[in-house]
Amino acid sequence: MLPTFVCIGGQKTGTTWLYHKLIPHPDVFLPATKELNFFYRDLPRPWYEQQFEGARPGQARGDISPNYMALPGVAERMSELLPEARIICMLREPVSRARSQYGMATQLGNIPADTPFIEAFRHNLQFIKERGRYTELISRFSRYYPLGEQLLVLLYDDLLADPHGFFRAICRHIGVDEDYAPADLADRVRASEGGFQLSREDEAEARAYYSSHVTALEGLLGRSLDTWRN
Repeated sequence: MLPTFVCIGGQKTGTTWLYHKLIPHPDVFLPATKELNFFYRDLPRPWYEQQFEGARPGQARGDISPNYMALPGVAERMSELLPEARIICMLREPVSRARSQYGMATQLGNIPADTPFIEAFRHNLQFIKERGRYTELISRFSRYYPLGEQLLVLLYDDLLADPHGFFRAICRHIGVDEDYAPADLADRVRASEGGFQLSREDEAEARAYYSSHVTALEGLLGRSLDTWRN
């Protein structure tokens, strides 16, 4: 009893929304804990299998752990245990994503509250900078899970614009009924941004850093990301 699909992140891209919307789907089983984080923790395989013992025969079984995408070694370990799994990757404009992560991390104490955003960003605290280098992170997984086949890449922009279409694409990818939709599908879950604004200087520095990475992602996905540059 192992997962048939894994959402690897990214962090602050709607993974909590996805977890809550998939839970009531009759064709899907998710553990009671959203983030198992198995593939970078020193835990035995039987523990991981036990998290999915409640699944019924034929149900898709999922692990939604948004830290997987950013941490080294995860893709290799995952491919050894789950070579046939379907992988979901959700991306968000990288400066907005970093800002949201910073707000959450300072509230939780993972980044000291007196550390300015730009210092946390420059020093890559909690992988805040690296988490937006999307093509590099995707390449870790596409070596084992071919992009467009086993690996599905979606954008947070599309979730906001069309949550029903976004949800259907995920259901189709993991092989469950795509016509099912919870009544509250358009509701956002935990949408707080941390209650602060970036200075124009800090935002400009972060956008300049990500400029080449956004261009590379456009080439990989074959779509314009001009809205990510403003």
